[in-house]
Amino acid sequence: MKSKFPEITDAAIHNVLDDYSLEPARTIVGIKRALLYSQLVHDYFDYGPNGPEYLHYKVKERMSYVERVFSGRVEDARWWIRNVGACGAPDDICRTRMRKQHYYYFNDRQIAAYVRSGYDAADGELPTRDVYKIRIDTDLSY
Repeated sequence: MKSKFPEITDAAIHNVLDDYSLEPARTIVGIKRALLYSQLVHDYFDYGPNGPEYLHYKVKERMSYVERVFSGRVEDARWWIRNVGACGAPDDICRTRMRKQHYYYFNDRQIAAYVRSGYDAADGELPTRDVYKIRIDTDLSY
């Protein structure tokens, strides 16, 4: 799957990363991977049989963040890179355990599980229920 953000070059990401000194350091590949995984969740999230209007309000809140930031608008992706991805800010706070949630460190299934259920990656195993639909032929290699 190709990124919706081809305008965001490695050099542009590198320039933003140069503004921050985190340990461990964030990388261009990590930023691009987080964008791709979040984009997958946006594109293939399983809203259930009744659609998005019947989601629990907490799920709607978490999904609205994904929709706002990862729907394909380059300006929003650039905002995320500068204000969240590169500087180490959390994407959200898990309301049940009050832990920071960083999509930078999550894979696509973990992001989808967090959006769907408030799953905290620190809890270990993913929920067994499928949390989003993705076509089998989708190339996830990066």
